[in-house]
Amino acid sequence: LNDENPDIELDCTNMEYTSSQGLRIFLMLQKSVNQHKGKMVMKNMKSQVKEVFDITGFSSIINIL
Repeated sequence: LNDENPDIELDCTNMEYTSSQGLRIFLMLQKSVNQHKGKMVMKNMKSQVKEVFDITGFSSIINIL
């Protein structure tokens, strides 16, 4: 993450749940990537997990495919 333009792709296939602490970590990671002019994407997210991201507004902050 300390290099310029870090590109991170998170495969969420096995993610069944995220807590508020997990959301906080994803937010911190996204902010760090943004500061270093990189891109982060989360893919293969299950609908019940995506719903949590939608309700909390994280879907507008983090690129979810």
